[in-house]
Amino acid sequence: MRAHEIGIYTILLNEMYARGRPLELSIERLARLCGCDKRTFVNVLEMLVREGKILNLAHGLWNKRCENVFYERAKLLEQKSFAGRSSAKKRKKINAEIQQLLNERARDDKRNSESQKVKEKETPYGVSEKPSFLTQTGEEKGHETTCTDLCSGCTSTQTSTQACSLTAPPEQEGTKHCADFIGEQAKFSGSSGQTKSRSMLPKGQRLPSDWQADIGAAISEGLSEEQARWQEKKFRDYWHAKSGKEALKVDWQATWRNWFRREIERIKDHQERLAMFSSHASLTRHSSDSDALYRTLINYRTNKHEHDC
Repeated sequence: MRAHEIGIYTILLNEMYARGRPLELSIERLARLCGCDKRTFVNVLEMLVREGKILNLAHGLWNKRCENVFYERAKLLEQKSFAGRSSAKKRKKINAEIQQLLNERARDDKRNSESQKVKEKETPYGVSEKPSFLTQTGEEKGHETTCTDLCSGCTSTQTSTQACSLTAPPEQEGTKHCADFIGEQAKFSGSSGQTKSRSMLPKGQRLPSDWQADIGAAISEGLSEEQARWQEKKFRDYWHAKSGKEALKVDWQATWRNWFRREIERIKDHQERLAMFSSHASLTRHSSDSDALYRTLINYRTNKHEHDC
């Protein structure tokens, strides 16, 4: 092909790529678009049609290579659209699972915090307030029963005193003696009952210096030995530095179990986030590879000639 034939062929291909459909323009407009006279354009067009480079269809001029490129582009766009929809569904599912885990953990933390506050609500002597109140109420009921019995005894004493004594008023003396005796008895029994109830309830204490953590329990639930030893050091430092009644615990082994279980949950959440980020990175690399393939398939000039067609 000569230079002007190559130029006309190239301009026609560029117009087909730019329009995305067969060229329905007249011979005169196509000749002006290619920058040549009508006779030269007609001769070159006939030669291109004979060689099969240009297809003279009923609805315009077309090229087989253009059709293949547009078909591949449509196929690639469909693949990218399908991949995007699949990625969106997967990302939505992962986000829903993560949100559900976060909600469950928040509820568990709130429930544990409330139960911990109830357990740690203690008096300065380390005694729970609610059981003490119930114990004192029971003791007061016992005191009332004792007072009733003593009063009945005092009444019988008054009757016998009336029969034996004729000088002093026995009813007043018996009543005064009964009241004094009941007051002393109630004071003694109340103080002893309160002391007994306080001694029966378990008292919290600080972390003992000779306390040993159950490393085997932490390893059996998922931690390595090195992680378990490290968590034991953190546990000791934290509770030795803690002050106030919050540092008093009844069962330090139970507190240790709660400690390393929270650490196991934190490690699992971190691993799930890393897995989600790695899957997102792989999808991004696949998308960039598809874009590179798309750019190599369509290799034509995008800028049109600014001519008056």
